[in-house]
Amino acid sequence: MCNFKSGVCVRDEREKFGIKIYMSPWTESHEELIRLFKLRDTGENLARFEFSPRDYEKAHVVEDNYVLKIDQGREPSWWQSVVPAVTEKMEAYIKSIVVGGDVDLLCGGQFIVAPGAKISCLNFCAIASISGGTISNIRGGTISDIRGGTISDISKNAKIGIDHRKASERTK
Repeated sequence: MCNFKSGVCVRDEREKFGIKIYMSPWTESHEELIRLFKLRDTGENLARFEFSPRDYEKAHVVEDNYVLKIDQGREPSWWQSVVPAVTEKMEAYIKSIVVGGDVDLLCGGQFIVAPGAKISCLNFCAIASISGGTISNIRGGTISDIRGGTISDISKNAKIGIDHRKASERTK
């Protein structure tokens, strides 16, 4: 199973740093990303990776919390040379989706809710983690991980997903 935040890295010399990263707020599945972006896997041209927090309770903190790892049988020969660039791009992405402070409305996209955030309404968002804060109303979308905070109202179009495998690991 693919974890937050999954991506596919492809060698592309036309791009900055010689790579292109494919990801989506709507799926963490590498195989779905490959299908979605019509990528061709020749065995050496792409790398399935995950950039995940060590501590989901601090998912909103990027520095010294996220780990980049290959999520496939073998590492492409070029992977180690692009690790710094992939890490830099993924850190920038995570920072861009962290929500803190007062927000009236979020529509679409993937977010991490930081402690102290006050969100009046979420419309069809993918919430990777709630580390605290308050969400008054959710109108559609998915919440993957809750580590604290308050949710006041959830419409029938919203879904809170629980990874029972991860939940059982946390109770060990």
